[in-house]
Amino acid sequence: IDSAAGGPVRAIVPPDAPRLRLPLADVDTPGDLARAEASPLAVRRLLRAALPALPAAGGPPVPGSVLAEPLTAAAPFPPFDQSAMDGWAAAGPPPWRAVDGATLAGHAAPPLAVGAAVRIATGARLPAGADRVIRDEEISWDGPLLTCIDPGRNDVRPAGSAWPAGAVLALAGTAVEPVLISLATAAGVDAVAARGPVRIRLHSSGDEVGATGGAGLPETAWGPVAATFGAVGCEVLRGPHLPDAPASFRAALLPDEADVVAIIGATGRGAADRLRGALSESGATLLVDGVDVRPGGSLLVATVPDGPIVLGLGGNPMAAMLGAALLARPVRAALLREAPRAAELLPLADANPDDRWRMLPVEPDGAGRWRVPATVATPHLRDAVARRAVALVPPLARPGDLAERLA
Repeated sequence: IDSAAGGPVRAIVPPDAPRLRLPLADVDTPGDLARAEASPLAVRRLLRAALPALPAAGGPPVPGSVLAEPLTAAAPFPPFDQSAMDGWAAAGPPPWRAVDGATLAGHAAPPLAVGAAVRIATGARLPAGADRVIRDEEISWDGPLLTCIDPGRNDVRPAGSAWPAGAVLALAGTAVEPVLISLATAAGVDAVAARGPVRIRLHSSGDEVGATGGAGLPETAWGPVAATFGAVGCEVLRGPHLPDAPASFRAALLPDEADVVAIIGATGRGAADRLRGALSESGATLLVDGVDVRPGGSLLVATVPDGPIVLGLGGNPMAAMLGAALLARPVRAALLREAPRAAELLPLADANPDDRWRMLPVEPDGAGRWRVPATVATPHLRDAVARRAVALVPPLARPGDLAERLA
């Protein structure tokens, strides 16, 4: 380290050291600091810390929401002693006399006398008097009597053996997904305290959208952006198209049933870009004003007093879709106070090195790595067609480095 004195921080890292998704950056000037604070990772950390949590409410568990309180079992599981296998319920020591009938799941069964055995189905309640279950594969016959091959086997699933009533089954911050809903049902829980789902009202904007001409209607990117938000569990509401008029943007920022207002376009400082003016008039606090990533770095995140969170996305289709991919998960996680999840990392087959962060559609190469396109056009989505994922590629990435999967 002494030999690196006065040099860049990067000099203390061996050149062949594996790099994940936190490349080192030299911060020597205010400009360097501003760029570091605008990095995708720094922006997402800021959003998690700065965005307010949505209020929690009680009700049936809904996919896309997040637990605000732990999920606690209202009933033990299983609720009674039950058979873990198809076989025979038996009372007392072997051998046993087979009795007519069968004990089925969801049906009551008559008591079983000592020395008797009856057929039983998986999940069925043990008859009164039975003290063991022998699976079919372990049964042997000695004339009219049953015995078992392994005297120590007992395929009874005791009541409460999975969990007792009152057990904590999932912590606050856990996403409500179909698996958790199934768990709640098994635990006798029909209402939980949760936040969300996040409701996003999505607008396209710009007088050029819908204009007539020889080329037809311009592409708006509304569908791909809506799908990106929907893929992380947000509810997307279709907002009206916003023409380039101040009044339309002011109206879009008024409080309604949406938690977030997302607007495609109007994030620049040009004569036709009205979003910044509307935010200023509403007294909004601008949390993010651009992200040091390309394409798609023309992003705004703001909070409006007594109003929604506002996301401003780039106007070009590729920029809008990639910006949504970058912001969707962190915004949702912040508003719902979801517990952090480990990122999915993709090994790169190639890199086409660049000194800035990039968001790129990528495709597996069939050998466990992911191919990065040499260039990505932003006016259309041709370069995203048939791609399997969107990756956040770090600056100066090399083949074999890891990139975070955003979508």
